[in-house]
Amino acid sequence: MELTHITPDPAQLKALSHPMRLRMLGLLRQDGPATAPTLAERLGLNSGATSYH
Repeated sequence: MELTHITPDPAQLKALSHPMRLRMLGLLRQDGPATAPTLAERLGLNSGATSYH
């Protein structure tokens, strides 16, 4: 497997700095695609919050 080096810009890092976004990304990486309501259920949030992030 070939590794790719990515240099993020500050805006990308800021987008990932929110703890909820990191939790959602972790779930998506682990379980694959999901809808906002599905993520909300798994994270104990409302779907509006998951849609926002």
